[in-house]
Amino acid sequence: MSKYPKILIVDDKVENLVVLETILNKLDVELVRSFSGADALEKIMKHDFALALVDVQMPEMDGFTTVKHIRNVQKTKLLPVIFISAVYSENYYRIKGIQSGAVDFIVKPIIREILLGKVTVFLNLYKEKMLLQKEIDRRRKAEEKLKINNHQLQLTNKILRHDLLNYLTGIKSALYLFEQQKETNFLNEANQRVDNSVALIRNMKELEKLTSSNPKLETFNIEQVVKKVVENYPQIEFEINGEGKVLADSTLYAVVQNIVENAKIHGKCEKIDIHIEQKGDFCEIKIADNGTGVPGKIKKKIFEEGYSYGEKGKTGLGLFIVKKAVENYGGVVKMKDNNPKGAVFVIMVPIAK
Repeated sequence: MSKYPKILIVDDKVENLVVLETILNKLDVELVRSFSGADALEKIMKHDFALALVDVQMPEMDGFTTVKHIRNVQKTKLLPVIFISAVYSENYYRIKGIQSGAVDFIVKPIIREILLGKVTVFLNLYKEKMLLQKEIDRRRKAEEKLKINNHQLQLTNKILRHDLLNYLTGIKSALYLFEQQKETNFLNEANQRVDNSVALIRNMKELEKLTSSNPKLETFNIEQVVKKVVENYPQIEFEINGEGKVLADSTLYAVVQNIVENAKIHGKCEKIDIHIEQKGDFCEIKIADNGTGVPGKIKKKIFEEGYSYGEKGKTGLGLFIVKKAVENYGGVVKMKDNNPKGAVFVIMVPIAK
């Protein structure tokens, strides 16, 4: 890609092109030759030009017709065109040139200072246009980044609200049962929930980078993430096999944890199998439980934000978080029935190369 603006020079005579090149080479531009109208039309589709200098008198397709065709192409509808020809000494041709779409004209024989002056004006306009376009692109990217950051902040808040609420509810229930039955296992459950809450809050520090000016995905070892999460569920039997590295962020822990939490609370499972396997450019993570499964009438709704079902009324938000987080990684998540019972969540996340 050239660092200089491109100018298309169109003339069927090589000596005329040489004259133009000799004069315009004094400027910081890239000159592109064309020997016919048809060739000029092909070149404007391949290059981005700041300006076109077109000779009027050419065989087969003259300058007037060439410029009319240029004006009919969306890409070059506003491309500045200067006609160069001796016939411009007559008003008829001047008017015809303007009507065909030219913005200016230069009469042969070419006066060097006039050509350089007029070309410089259009080059300056082109440079200002490019600067303006860069600013527009910069602001557009900033707006898109702001939307992403706002979304990530909302996602972080949802993780905190949802998971902490689950933990606090569990702590309250465990303490109540301890008061009623005086069994230490309920205290152990409450302590485990407190530890989970503290760990979650600490992990939120890592999530702050999601709202930074340059959020980036990092490499995570899925097996390590899974093993870290399952430490919080000693009451469930886990079988983990396979390994893989993916591009994700710290919400990956919450993704796995929310699925396991749903299997425990809603599916009342006793065992969960987690299989990790690379498939092409993606890593597939299958989380299969032996619980009660997902009722058929809610299968299409479980990933919707705010959807709740059942007495506990918590189905949906955790899985909505799962869905949005995985989509942020460029992946997908889906659910299907397990055999003979339970549910299987399949997560596809881009691998780290």
